[in-house]
Amino acid sequence: MSHNKNTFVKDSDQKAFLKLRSGQFTWWDSMECAMSGLRFLFCSERNFRIHLAIALSVLLAGWLLKLETLEWALLIMMIGLMLAVEALNTAIERVVDLACDKKFHQLARTAKDISAGACLMMACTSVAFGLILFLPKLIRYISEGFVL
Repeated sequence: MSHNKNTFVKDSDQKAFLKLRSGQFTWWDSMECAMSGLRFLFCSERNFRIHLAIALSVLLAGWLLKLETLEWALLIMMIGLMLAVEALNTAIERVVDLACDKKFHQLARTAKDISAGACLMMACTSVAFGLILFLPKLIRYISEGFVL
C-alpha cells in the first residue's frame, strides 16, 4: 500500500476494479472502499483532522452540559454534515486536479473556490448552531456557580 498527499493506492486496486466491472463487487467491497476514503481524508487532509478534533471537543461539551436527546440528534447531524461537506470538497479538488493534470485553469480554480466556499458556509452554519445550542447552557452554568 502506498500513500502520499495525492494518492492512496492499495495493491488490490486492480482486482477491485476488475470485480466492479464484472459485477462481482459486494457490499463488503463497498465498505472497504469507503473506509479507504476515510483513511485518506484523515491521513492527508489537515482541515478534516481539524474538523474532527472540533467535533470531538463539541461532543465532550455536549456530554458535560447534559444535552437532551433532540439536541444530541441535531448536534450529531450537524457534525456529520460538516465532515461530509469537507469530504466532498476534497473529492472535488481531486477530480479537478485529475481533469486539469495539475495545470492552472481558471474554471478549475473557480470550481475549487466554490467547493471551499461551501465548506466555509457549512462551518459558519455549524458555529451558529453551536452558539444557539451551547450559549444558553453556558450562561446558566456560569450563573449557577459552575454546577453541572
